[in-house]
Amino acid sequence: MQTKQELLLDLLGTPDLRFSIPAYQRTYAWTDQQCDELWRDIFRAARVPRSHFIGMVICTDEPRPQDGCTVRCIVDGQQRLATVSIMLLAFSHYMAVHGIDFFGMDAQLLRESYLICNGNLKLELSRADKDTWKALVTGTDLPARASTRMIANHR
Repeated sequence: MQTKQELLLDLLGTPDLRFSIPAYQRTYAWTDQQCDELWRDIFRAARVPRSHFIGMVICTDEPRPQDGCTVRCIVDGQQRLATVSIMLLAFSHYMAVHGIDFFGMDAQLLRESYLICNGNLKLELSRADKDTWKALVTGTDLPARASTRMIANHR
């Protein structure tokens, strides 16, 4: 087993790296309270120039790359990883609508850096959530049985 401490955005922004949530993991379920707590933690950390421990993400590498990307299977931390990805998607939408360029990163570059890997979703959620996530990222119609928590937290 290898352990490594790194910043979550550095992990998510690693080129040619995708994340997969295995079928045995629960569906996305974070409530407003959990998202608000994470959001407050991020704001507190942003006020002072320091990193903030957001929690552990435990993953294993899949034996073969897919579509030119290494795939890591998320064993723990999937709710946090999904929530931060939802936040990044919301930021990219806001940046696109308002024409914002943030430290040299526009909405498209944010999406390409943190949400897409070689034309595929950087984060592949479990079966019950993946179609909703794909629709949110690609801007297509939501599935008939969309993940209500994911949609609510994205809004």
